[in-house]
Formats: sequence, structure tokens, C-alpha cells
Amino acid sequence: MKKTAAVICLALFLTSSVYADQIIGFQPKQPETAAPPPVVEAQEPAPQPEAGGGDVQQGEAGQDEANPEGGQADAETTTEDEFIAPDTYPAYLAPQYARETVDGISFLESEDGSHLMIVGFRGDAAEGGRVVIPEQIEGIPVTEIAESAFAGNDVIRYLSIPDSVTVIGEYAVSRAFNLETAVLPKSMPEIPAGMFEGCRSLKTIELPADLTYIGDMAFSGCTVLGRVYVPATVNHIGFDAFAACEKLLLDCTDNNFAAGYAEVNGIETAGSETWNSMLIKMAVITAVLGAAVFAAPRIIRAVRKKKK
Repeated sequence: MKKTAAVICLALFLTSSVYADQIIGFQPKQPETAAPPPVVEAQEPAPQPEAGGGDVQQGEAGQDEANPEGGQADAETTTEDEFIAPDTYPAYLAPQYARETVDGISFLESEDGSHLMIVGFRGDAAEGGRVVIPEQIEGIPVTEIAESAFAGNDVIRYLSIPDSVTVIGEYAVSRAFNLETAVLPKSMPEIPAGMFEGCRSLKTIELPADLTYIGDMAFSGCTVLGRVYVPATVNHIGFDAFAACEKLLLDCTDNNFAAGYAEVNGIETAGSETWNSMLIKMAVITAVLGAAVFAAPRIIRAVRKKKK
């Protein structure tokens, strides 16, 4: 029995040593050289030709496979002549396909070549920050200003937009912090939303005579903007169009609608029957009546003395 038990124990010991890696929960440490890392395979050098021009030929072959026609990629070889600008003139195309005047005014040409759209200004402040957009460039009329065309430009101090422009995109001049004076087209029917939003140095502006629409936040944040005459044709003033205009004085002499807007929004006005103007008139009338009441008894006494 003792011999039998010893034989069984020896057999179990040998079996456990052979199949130890299969016991549940047992994970033998793998040797570091058990599996070669991928870097070893990558470092195996490919056979190189001994001739001096082998590398150059291989590079040319690789280039031909990537671009069979040769040359650079299409995105790099596309020229202005090959690009057909869409009618909508997306602003994001300006950096790639816009041309520039000698003054740094960037523009795009319409597909049919009938008109141009101004998309930005990349000039310097050599002329005192004066940007005067011409009515024509290379004989083609300028009719549009792109959305956000001059947004965030700190160089412009004076901006003049010609009468040929009939369409201006939203936020076209927003946050041009150093802009002091802007001249708008005389026949411009609409000031788009946010056009001068955040122009904290804008002092003077003359609204077009035919203006009918002032968009949301059009002059919001123009903290030093002074007196602004509102033409009689204006029949819409958007939300927060003159918000945070601390020095604003709206001249509503010919526009009762603008006067009502100013009254609701607490804007100082001139030349219209608003609540503020009525208070001033009432104060003047009260002062005159008080003076009359005070002086009336003396006048009556003086008259009686003369009669005696």
C-alpha cells in the first residue's frame, strides 16, 4: 500500500509540472524574447541597389503611383482661371481664390464676369487706415460686400462704400474696433444684422436717404456713436439694433416710428414727441406759468396805481 501511494503521488507531481500552464488562474511569465516585437520586422532593410541613382528612381516611381499624371496635387495646382466662382460667393473661398487690388482690397468675380464682390482687406495702415472701395475694378462694377468681409479688422479707421454696392452681408464690418467713420451707399435699402456690431470707435455715420430696414444688433456696442438722423423711410429697427450705445442721440424729426422705438428702448431722441421731450416741454411750460403767477399781482398793482 505504501509503495502504491508513493507511485500515485509521484505520478501526480509529474502531471502537475507538465500541465501547470493549463491550471485555471495560472499565468506563467512570458519570456521577453518569446515573440519578436514588430519593430524588428520593420527594421529589416530591404535590398538596396548599389548604383548611386537608385533612390531617385524609387522616389519618382512612388510619386507616379500617387499621382499618375505627374506634378502636384489638384488642390495645389488649381489656379484662379480654372476656378469657376459660384453666384453665391461663399466667403470661405476668399483666401484661396480672391484677387487683390494694389491697395489690398480682396475681391471675387462673378461666374459671368458681370460684377464683383469685396471679400476683405489685407492692406496696411500706410494711408491712415482709409479704405475707399472703388465703384469698379478692372472695368467691372463692384456690387456686393461679403458677409464678415471686414470683421475684426483693426487697421480700418475710415471706410467708404460706393453707391454701386447694393448688397451687403451680415456682420460685414463687425468688431472693427478702430473704425471711426463709415460712408454708406446713398441708395442702400437695408443695413444687415450686426453690420457695425462692436465697432466701439465709430463716432459718425449718415444713414442712406432710402433706408427702410435696420437689422438686429446693427449698431450694438457702438459706445461712442453720437447723433444719428433716422430717415422717414425707415419702418423696421431690429432687436438690440442700438444696444449699449451710451452716447447715442437719435434724430427722429421725420420718423415717428423711430421715435416710438427709442421711447420703448430708453434711447435719447431729438426732434420728436417722445416721453422725454414731453417732460422737457412740461417743465418749460410749468416754469413759464409759475413766473406768470408770481408776476401777475405786481402787474395788477402797477395798473391800478396808474389809474389813480
